[in-house]
Amino acid sequence: TSTAMTQSSSRSAEIERWLRRTGEAPEFTMRFEPVVNSMLRRVVGFDARLDWSDHGFTSSSASTSASPDWRFAPTEFVAVAEDCGMIVQIGARVLDESCRQVAWWRTNVASGGGLFVSVTMSTRQITSPVIINTVADALGRHGLPGEALHIQIDESVMAEDTMVVTANLSGLRTL
Repeated sequence: TSTAMTQSSSRSAEIERWLRRTGEAPEFTMRFEPVVNSMLRRVVGFDARLDWSDHGFTSSSASTSASPDWRFAPTEFVAVAEDCGMIVQIGARVLDESCRQVAWWRTNVASGGGLFVSVTMSTRQITSPVIINTVADALGRHGLPGEALHIQIDESVMAEDTMVVTANLSGLRTL
């Protein structure tokens, strides 16, 4: 177990180095998984998913000979980004890209006017003092009403400063 903990710690440090090296422009790929209303038998929205692949990544723990494009697992890089404080800026980019995409679908896809996108936010994002402005700016920039964005949170958010969480969730609900 000591070896496993050391490898895990080393892996986290390696991911953090790559996050910081790539700065504000890591090679993120957004995937949008359809949300289907079974009663209506149609797609009503999409869940936003984030992947990060870096073509220049090489690691003793990654077999780059098998695949030239190493992918970091979202559970790995999101946890590291949260720990090192980069999740708020990454989350803002995910939010903006998700809003841009759903705005395009609403405008350019037949019967797409009511589509929504669901974005998962971390505890750090929800407790951030800028989260309400970040969401308002993304919605406004892409001309979206609030119902076009669904925000998913983990129940662990409620273990944080409840005054801040309650105020931010109330502000988001108002949007």
